[in-house]
Amino acid sequence: MKVVTASKMALMEQKAIENGANAEEFMLDAAAGIAEIVSIYADRQSIDKKVTLFAGKGNNGGDGFCAALLLMRNGFEIEVYQTDPLSACSELCKKFGSAYKEAGGKIKVVQSAQDIEEPPCGIILDGLLGTGFKGEATKLLCEIFDLVNTFSLPIFSIDIPSGLSGDTGQIGKCAICADYTLFLGLPKKGFFIGDGWDHIGKLLYVDFGLDQSYLDQVDADFRMVTANNCMHIIPPIRPSRHKYEAGFVVGFSGSASMMGASILSGMGALKSGCGIVKVIHLEEEFCDPSHYPELIHKTFSFNQIEEISLYIQKASAVYVGPGLGLSQEMQNFVKDFVLKVDKPLILDADALNIMAINDIDPPKNSLLTPHRGEALRLLKLSDCSLEELMEACQKYVERHHITLILKGGPTFIFTKGSQPIVCTVGDPGMATAGSGDVLTGILASILAQIGPEMSEVAELGLYLHGKSGEFAAEEKTSYAMTATDLLQSIHHAWHYLLNPSSL
Repeated sequence: MKVVTASKMALMEQKAIENGANAEEFMLDAAAGIAEIVSIYADRQSIDKKVTLFAGKGNNGGDGFCAALLLMRNGFEIEVYQTDPLSACSELCKKFGSAYKEAGGKIKVVQSAQDIEEPPCGIILDGLLGTGFKGEATKLLCEIFDLVNTFSLPIFSIDIPSGLSGDTGQIGKCAICADYTLFLGLPKKGFFIGDGWDHIGKLLYVDFGLDQSYLDQVDADFRMVTANNCMHIIPPIRPSRHKYEAGFVVGFSGSASMMGASILSGMGALKSGCGIVKVIHLEEEFCDPSHYPELIHKTFSFNQIEEISLYIQKASAVYVGPGLGLSQEMQNFVKDFVLKVDKPLILDADALNIMAINDIDPPKNSLLTPHRGEALRLLKLSDCSLEELMEACQKYVERHHITLILKGGPTFIFTKGSQPIVCTVGDPGMATAGSGDVLTGILASILAQIGPEMSEVAELGLYLHGKSGEFAAEEKTSYAMTATDLLQSIHHAWHYLLNPSSL
């Protein structure tokens, strides 16, 4: 799915209206989608059918009033707080606000946040400011935002959290922190840069009736990974296949004090569909295989290059880095041998640090998975903005003909000749030791199964990893989950993708 600036989206909508589309029909379609999502949420969560709408004077408020009308007909109790009288609102906001009043709805125009009472139940619907907002919110709006953000009820923002710029992701002084953002048409660039990610919550798509031809012609700033796209990447399983056909992964990982990284990455690979995983350790490193008997462990010394080469001949994919450590022997081994391995290659963690320390260029067609700190070291940058880092990552992959995953919240994929791709699935609880090791294993497994289409490997691997984190957080909470919980939730992520009816 394309990601665009709010300005581009508004331009496409205006172009459609100039060509005969109807703005009121757009609002009706948007409201129908909003009302449906709210109704489904209330039913699934078994909460009171009550909505408290905060409406502004623009078309975002009009969307809210139109949705409120539909929800009233569906048995919802509606309460509305508005920042301006209807006489000062846009024509469509005025029209649907008046229709709401005629249907028996009440509106309280607020002059101070003290005019607002915290609703005891239901949900909050934020329709105060839309994607056309620029600059800083007024003092009154900031007071409302700050108050609403303290409420214990879930907040649903229409198209964008009020106060957030859909172009830059900046919030000025204040903004709504949504639990869900019901984006209309296409997700906005500002969701993923600046302050956006900390304000949008979960993204939910609403079709407001804009013809697909307009979406096709708009230039995307980047693209967003979707479940539907990932479903088409999943490799089919041939009934007669054997374990080597299913994918043979070899991992260089672990050291005496960090064997957990080896287990997490190896099991991440096995649980993601490949048929066999062999983990190579070096020198005095060891691992007790009794808890994970499916993993095959092999120890070599640093000077057994020929034996190691023979060992990995059948590998479909190789990963290097989790828990290796930065000893001088390890650095020499990685730069003199591992980076010359003629196999589809994933580089993570200490492999990236070794590359940064020794000014080593990555092998062509490899997949690198740095987090922000590793990326800054690799690209020889001091601290910079996310947009500056993204630009540097794109230049790096163009120069070296590789694919790079910039891990974080959210995570981005950079591939030569392509726009950046953003992956939005996941949970904040995944910011825990070992989470990246699990991802490396998942990616290696997908690579072994589908071959070296690195962009597709990254998309499917990240989706499985992120969805595993969401399922783990549902059971353990974002506070208590660990990387092992990710391993134990991978099968839930597969179930989710393999059963389209659940999407």
